[in-house]
Amino acid sequence: EMHNTTVTSDVDDPVTFNGALSMKRGRLWKFSMIAEVNNCLYRDAWMPPKIKRVLAKGRKPIPLKWVLKTKLNPNGRERLKSRIVSKGFMQVPGQS
Repeated sequence: EMHNTTVTSDVDDPVTFNGALSMKRGRLWKFSMIAEVNNCLYRDAWMPPKIKRVLAKGRKPIPLKWVLKTKLNPNGRERLKSRIVSKGFMQVPGQS
């Protein structure tokens, strides 16, 4: 029985946005990140940094960070996966 799973490759993945863009495959990482931003905008799951204008006085937006992984498809081909995640641990109840 064959399962459709992906596994992480043994390639060193970048830790930061700038680190990804400065790599040899920086252009591919950029395409992956653009696809993620477009996906978030399409799903109304994220708003650009201009949201600061909308926040109530004294409130700060929850910071975001990139999670960048190189995955292997079942056929063995690598694909670059980029995700924007919130740093929820920095959330202050009633303020964020």
